Amino acid sequence: MVKDITVNKGYVQTYANTGAAPAWVAASGEPVYRWKPIGADRTAAKSFAGCFDGDGNEISGIVVTASGSYNEGLFGGAGAGSEFKNFRLVNSFIRTTGVYIGMIAWGAPSLIENVYTDMTWYLERTASSNDMQAGAFAGYITGYGTDKTTTLNNCWFDGEIYRTNGSCIATFVGGVGASSSTLNFTNCLSTGTVKNIAGNKFAPFLSHHSWSNLTVNIKNCVVLGDYEAGSVTNVGSLVSTMNGTVNADHVYVSNALKNTAEKLFGIHKSCVIYNGVQDIFM
Repeated sequence: MVKDITVNKGYVQTYANTGAAPAWVAASGEPVYRWKPIGADRTAAKSFAGCFDGDGNEISGIVVTASGSYNEGLFGGAGAGSEFKNFRLVNSFIRTTGVYIGMIAWGAPSLIENVYTDMTWYLERTASSNDMQAGAFAGYITGYGTDKTTTLNNCWFDGEIYRTNGSCIATFVGGVGASSSTLNFTNCLSTGTVKNIAGNKFAPFLSHHSWSNLTVNIKNCVVLGDYEAGSVTNVGSLVSTMNGTVNADHVYVSNALKNTAEKLFGIHKSCVIYNGVQDIFM
């Protein structure tokens, strides 16, 4: 990017949540342009496979409203080895019943770095099974490619996530579907709001992983904000469901999340180990 990008110029994200079906605030009105995710096809061949470098610029006014589709976000699909860095995604909104939802909805990105978002998410999927994977930065990370390593570095979530009857919700990464893979979080911050979440599986960093031998490394990360988990089951303070190992070093988790969390993990799978935890719940 060589300059800021503004869609729906003059529009201010004021989508009201009153506990019932949301409606556009009259003073703002509905946005004119609805965003079609880049690389929306759910195949490796048709996903975005390059490096998206915002060069410190801002993307504003992205509005996604979709029903029954799979990939919903700024990018629908990310190819193996793709990178996304150095931009702010602000004043934007997603309302969807989709399956994979995130700034990057689905795929195998290798790096998400220096990204800030205050996007608002209203997730409305009604299925009770694990068929929703939603995270502010990545919805569902797949296993294609040879490296199978995804790193989130210097990422800041300052948005809002509202009610869902689906599953597998996280402020950073919704789910991982790969064996013998690695997910790294370094210098990441969450100051966002999570409200009225219902369904199954919620955690800040990773909500769901059902394959084998996943390694999650969390270092120098802070989780603050307002968390109201509602009737959700399997709430984890760091991750919810996974098979593998979590290494946490200098991680701060707010008491707001502690009060809703069942444990550091929502469900213990067969080979979960917790190593090097420091500064949890201070």
